Parts: sequence; C-alpha cells; structure tokens
Amino acid sequence: SVSGEKIGSMLWLHSYDNDPGATTAILAGPDGGTTIRYVDMKDYEVLGVLVKPNIVGGTGVVKVELVASATAAFSSVVVVKDSGAVAGDSLEDNVFLECSAAEVVQLGATLRYVAARVTHGTNTDESTVTYIGIPKREYTGLTATAIT
Repeated sequence: SVSGEKIGSMLWLHSYDNDPGATTAILAGPDGGTTIRYVDMKDYEVLGVLVKPNIVGGTGVVKVELVASATAAFSSVVVVKDSGAVAGDSLEDNVFLECSAAEVVQLGATLRYVAARVTHGTNTDESTVTYIGIPKREYTGLTATAIT
C-alpha cells in the first residue's frame, strides 16, 4: 500500500458522539457534559467544528457555540463564536463554526482550551461533533485511527 499523507498530516480530524440529554447549552460529550470533548489550542492555528444531528426527536440542533476556557475543566467559559438560532432538524443538516488561536487569545490571554457547546431542542436529540484542527506545523499521524 502507499503510505503518503496529505490531509492526515495537515488537518486533525476527530468525531465524537454528543448526547446532552438536555435542552440547555451543554459542552460536547457523550454524557451530558461530564466528559468534555475539547481541543488544546497550543498546537493549533485554527479550529473548526461541524455539528450534525444524528437523532432528531424534536427540533434537533438549535444553537452551536465555540467556547474557550483557561482550564480543561471548563469551570468558566468565554464564548468565542456563536451560530445564533439554527434549525438543524434533519439528518441532512449541519452547522459549522471556526475560530483561530489568535481570536481565542484576544478574548483572554490565559484561554487555551476550546470546545463546542451545543443546544438541542429536545432532550432526546443527539448529534455528532467533528473537530477539524489546522496545526501550527504539519506532521504525519496527526489524524490517526482511534479506537477507544
């Protein structure tokens, strides 16, 4: 097989199940915000998030935000980007936001960790959250197979 990497060395891509179990803004994760799926921006220039409904029991995804924190615990967050009201009520819909590391630091010198915060219209709605990071430098294996 051929072993070259083009996309996998220039972009970090990772998708997560997002099951908030609520109709309030919850940090992306499989268990209602207890296990937070975030990105440490120290090695990235730009971060994008793609949120796609995968279970729509009501109105689906109604808002997406990128939020930053000085700690990985996200005890205090600052909104970096906000989609505003959206109607992600179909399995064909998606919401995309992106921010740069410079935008994050501009909001606070100690801000380093970024996560998606998603609001669903019904507590049974779920989504897939995909982070897309552009690193400060290319290297092989950036996007590797991850079986967890």
